Amino acid sequence: MQNQENILKTLYFDPSGFQSQQKLYAEAKKQDKTITSKFVKEWYLKNVEKTRYYGGKNSFVAPHANYEYQVDLFFISDLENQTYNIGMACIDIFTKYATVVTLKSKKPDDFLAGLLECLKNMKGKPKYIFLTMKVQ
Repeated sequence: MQNQENILKTLYFDPSGFQSQQKLYAEAKKQDKTITSKFVKEWYLKNVEKTRYYGGKNSFVAPHANYEYQVDLFFISDLENQTYNIGMACIDIFTKYATVVTLKSKKPDDFLAGLLECLKNMKGKPKYIFLTMKVQ
């Protein structure tokens, strides 16, 4: 019994990655023919933390339009001979209305000019703005 548990532990916590219950059973069966699927299932329930998946449900829903905007910077690298290679997307999370503007650079002056243009295009001032950008 202890040997079977060691086999399961070694296989499951192998550095190459975790396994599903089915794969774990198949691999363990190759090493020890006496291991049963019931034993693997019981070991799995005791030793593997069950994760919850909420099925794409978001816990926050904006109460009205122009409540929250999400702003994101992205690179535009597919076009040849382009002057602007950075874009800024601004999305109202309630209505899903969006606008995109181009920026010359990520410098504060260009960023703020782009943000003001986005707000003008959105035709409304939000209560909150969430920026998603990597600072270098």
